[in-house]
Amino acid sequence: MTDQEISRRSAWVEWGQVVAVAVGALGLTAAGWSGILQYQATQDQLDQSKNTREREREEQASLIDTNLISPGKRKTVLVVTNYSRRSVSKYGANIGGTFIVIPTLPSCTQAEMQIHKLEGLSISVRDLDSAFNAHLFLDWEGRSWIFTPDRGLKAINQNQYFEYTDGLAGYLPLADEVESLTKRSRISDC
Repeated sequence: MTDQEISRRSAWVEWGQVVAVAVGALGLTAAGWSGILQYQATQDQLDQSKNTREREREEQASLIDTNLISPGKRKTVLVVTNYSRRSVSKYGANIGGTFIVIPTLPSCTQAEMQIHKLEGLSISVRDLDSAFNAHLFLDWEGRSWIFTPDRGLKAINQNQYFEYTDGLAGYLPLADEVESLTKRSRISDC
């Protein structure tokens, strides 16, 4: 073999090595890009999952309904209905500054409370229709929710929930009386 042939073969080997390194670099770049795209797709799926979960929580929470019924303005009944298949706890309604509490409201249950019989009620029966300010509760996961007529339903943090309930008049003194005036019934088509 002559020096010229050796030089030519060396050149081909060097070019082969350069091509191999270039192909390897392209492969690594493609693998890296693929990893980035896979990461982004996974993040999108996680975000979508979180949004779906949040929407499901809100849908469950929206299945709690509260109404004041005042037949003839002489008696007023607070009707709280849990259409959800999950129970809620520490349900409370702010009615004219008096906070009325139902400790637990099982799934598919309606609670009717004759609030016109409450001795500690801080508002007259005639004004109850316009006195419903808000209701709030803890869902099955312990998450706090509040519903107000002007803002609708929204999740609140635990501190806001306890600040709201602790600051309202009539919370503790009425608890036993409220329970004695509450009639519960199952919802048949739930």
